[in-house]
Amino acid sequence: MDSFMIRHNVQPVPEPLRIEGVTTKMTPHPDDAEVAAQALLENLSGAERKERHKEQAAPANGTADYYRIISHTIRNTHSLEAKLALRYIAYCEQQIFTADVSESAELESGLYRYQACAEREGGEIFHRWQHILAMYIVRQMSTIPDEQ
Repeated sequence: MDSFMIRHNVQPVPEPLRIEGVTTKMTPHPDDAEVAAQALLENLSGAERKERHKEQAAPANGTADYYRIISHTIRNTHSLEAKLALRYIAYCEQQIFTADVSESAELESGLYRYQACAEREGGEIFHRWQHILAMYIVRQMSTIPDEQ
Protein backbone atom coordinates (compact mmCIF):
# COMPACT_ATOMS: atom_id res chain seq x y z
CA MET A 1 0.00 0.00 0.00
CA ASP A 2 1.19 3.52 -0.72
CA SER A 3 2.76 5.35 2.24
CA PHE A 4 0.58 8.41 1.46
CA MET A 5 -2.55 6.28 1.93
CA ILE A 6 -1.27 4.92 5.24
CA ARG A 7 -0.28 8.35 6.62
CA HIS A 8 -3.57 9.99 5.69
CA ASN A 9 -5.74 6.99 6.58
CA VAL A 10 -7.18 6.78 3.03
CA GLN A 11 -8.88 3.53 2.10
CA PRO A 12 -8.28 2.16 -1.42
CA VAL A 13 -11.38 2.09 -3.61
CA PRO A 14 -12.25 -1.48 -4.64
CA GLU A 15 -12.77 -2.10 -8.33
CA PRO A 16 -15.18 -4.68 -9.69
CA LEU A 17 -13.61 -7.80 -11.18
CA ARG A 18 -13.98 -7.73 -14.95
CA ILE A 19 -12.59 -9.87 -17.76
CA GLU A 20 -11.98 -7.99 -21.00
CA GLY A 21 -14.30 -9.01 -23.81
CA VAL A 22 -16.68 -10.92 -21.55
CA THR A 23 -20.12 -9.54 -20.89
CA THR A 24 -22.69 -10.87 -18.48
CA LYS A 25 -26.44 -10.85 -18.68
CA MET A 26 -28.36 -10.25 -15.49
CA THR A 27 -30.92 -12.95 -14.76
CA PRO A 28 -33.77 -12.71 -12.24
CA HIS A 29 -32.73 -15.94 -10.47
CA PRO A 30 -29.43 -17.83 -10.20
CA ASP A 31 -28.83 -20.06 -13.20
CA ASP A 32 -27.31 -23.55 -13.15
CA ALA A 33 -23.77 -22.24 -13.62
CA GLU A 34 -24.07 -19.95 -10.59
CA VAL A 35 -25.51 -22.72 -8.44
CA ALA A 36 -22.70 -25.07 -9.51
CA ALA A 37 -20.04 -22.42 -8.82
CA GLN A 38 -21.52 -21.74 -5.37
CA ALA A 39 -21.54 -25.47 -4.56
CA LEU A 40 -17.94 -25.77 -5.70
CA LEU A 41 -16.83 -22.84 -3.56
CA GLU A 42 -18.64 -24.24 -0.53
CA ASN A 43 -17.10 -27.65 -1.12
CA LEU A 44 -13.61 -26.17 -1.42
CA SER A 45 -14.08 -24.08 1.73
CA GLY A 46 -15.38 -26.99 3.76
CA ALA A 47 -18.55 -25.07 4.71
CA GLU A 48 -20.71 -28.04 3.79
CA ARG A 49 -18.82 -30.34 6.18
CA LYS A 50 -19.17 -27.79 8.97
CA GLU A 51 -22.93 -27.56 8.41
CA ARG A 52 -23.32 -31.36 8.37
CA HIS A 53 -21.30 -31.58 11.59
CA LYS A 54 -23.58 -29.00 13.24
CA GLU A 55 -26.69 -30.92 12.15
CA GLN A 56 -25.36 -34.18 13.59
CA ALA A 57 -24.76 -32.61 17.00
CA ALA A 58 -28.20 -30.98 17.23
CA PRO A 59 -29.16 -30.10 20.81
CA ALA A 60 -32.43 -31.18 22.40
CA ASN A 61 -35.61 -29.16 21.91
CA GLY A 62 -36.11 -26.33 24.35
CA THR A 63 -32.45 -25.72 25.16
CA ALA A 64 -30.69 -22.42 24.61
CA ASP A 65 -28.44 -23.95 21.94
CA TYR A 66 -31.49 -25.24 20.08
CA TYR A 67 -32.98 -21.74 19.89
CA ARG A 68 -29.61 -20.23 18.90
CA ILE A 69 -29.43 -22.65 15.97
CA ILE A 70 -32.99 -21.80 14.95
CA SER A 71 -32.32 -18.04 15.12
CA HIS A 72 -29.10 -18.51 13.14
CA THR A 73 -31.02 -20.45 10.47
CA ILE A 74 -33.70 -17.76 10.29
CA ARG A 75 -31.07 -15.00 9.98
CA ASN A 76 -29.31 -16.91 7.18
CA THR A 77 -32.61 -17.47 5.37
CA HIS A 78 -33.57 -13.78 5.64
CA SER A 79 -30.12 -12.80 4.38
CA LEU A 80 -30.43 -15.12 1.38
CA GLU A 81 -33.95 -13.85 0.66
CA ALA A 82 -32.70 -10.24 0.80
CA LYS A 83 -29.94 -11.06 -1.69
CA LEU A 84 -32.43 -12.70 -4.05
CA ALA A 85 -34.82 -9.75 -3.70
CA LEU A 86 -32.06 -7.26 -4.47
CA ARG A 87 -31.03 -9.33 -7.47
CA TYR A 88 -34.61 -9.40 -8.79
CA ILE A 89 -35.00 -5.67 -8.23
CA ALA A 90 -31.75 -5.00 -10.12
CA TYR A 91 -32.97 -7.24 -12.95
CA CYS A 92 -36.26 -5.32 -13.10
CA GLU A 93 -34.38 -2.01 -13.15
CA GLN A 94 -32.35 -3.30 -16.08
CA GLN A 95 -35.43 -4.54 -17.97
CA ILE A 96 -37.78 -1.58 -17.38
CA PHE A 97 -37.06 0.14 -20.68
CA THR A 98 -36.58 -2.95 -22.86
CA ALA A 99 -39.52 -5.11 -21.75
CA ASP A 100 -42.80 -5.09 -23.66
CA VAL A 101 -46.12 -4.59 -21.86
CA SER A 102 -46.85 -8.28 -21.18
CA GLU A 103 -43.33 -8.87 -19.91
CA SER A 104 -43.62 -5.76 -17.74
CA ALA A 105 -46.76 -7.15 -16.12
CA GLU A 106 -44.93 -10.40 -15.40
CA LEU A 107 -41.97 -8.56 -13.86
CA GLU A 108 -44.35 -6.42 -11.80
CA SER A 109 -46.08 -9.50 -10.39
CA GLY A 110 -42.64 -10.91 -9.58
CA LEU A 111 -41.89 -7.80 -7.56
CA TYR A 112 -44.91 -8.52 -5.36
CA ARG A 113 -43.34 -11.87 -4.40
CA TYR A 114 -40.55 -9.90 -2.71
CA GLN A 115 -42.82 -7.35 -1.01
CA ALA A 116 -42.61 -8.91 2.46
CA CYS A 117 -38.84 -9.16 2.23
CA ALA A 118 -38.48 -5.56 1.04
CA GLU A 119 -40.70 -4.30 3.84
CA ARG A 120 -38.84 -6.38 6.44
CA GLU A 121 -35.39 -5.28 5.26
CA GLY A 122 -36.29 -1.63 4.74
CA GLY A 123 -33.59 0.82 3.72
CA GLU A 124 -32.19 0.70 0.20
CA ILE A 125 -33.95 -2.54 -0.77
CA PHE A 126 -37.36 -1.16 0.18
CA HIS A 127 -36.70 2.20 -1.51
CA ARG A 128 -35.55 0.55 -4.76
CA TRP A 129 -38.43 -1.94 -4.63
CA GLN A 130 -40.99 0.86 -4.25
CA HIS A 131 -39.40 2.93 -6.99
CA ILE A 132 -39.23 0.17 -9.60
CA LEU A 133 -42.76 -1.02 -8.76
CA ALA A 134 -44.07 2.52 -9.22
CA MET A 135 -42.26 2.78 -12.55
CA TYR A 136 -43.89 -0.44 -13.78
CA ILE A 137 -47.34 0.69 -12.63
CA VAL A 138 -46.96 4.08 -14.34
CA ARG A 139 -45.71 2.38 -17.48
CA GLN A 140 -48.75 0.09 -17.59
CA MET A 141 -51.12 2.98 -16.89
CA SER A 142 -49.64 4.94 -19.77
CA THR A 143 -50.51 2.10 -22.17
CA ILE A 144 -54.20 2.11 -21.18
CA PRO A 145 -56.17 4.26 -23.65
CA ASP A 146 -58.09 7.20 -22.22
CA GLU A 147 -61.85 6.68 -22.14
CA GLN A 148 -63.58 9.82 -23.34
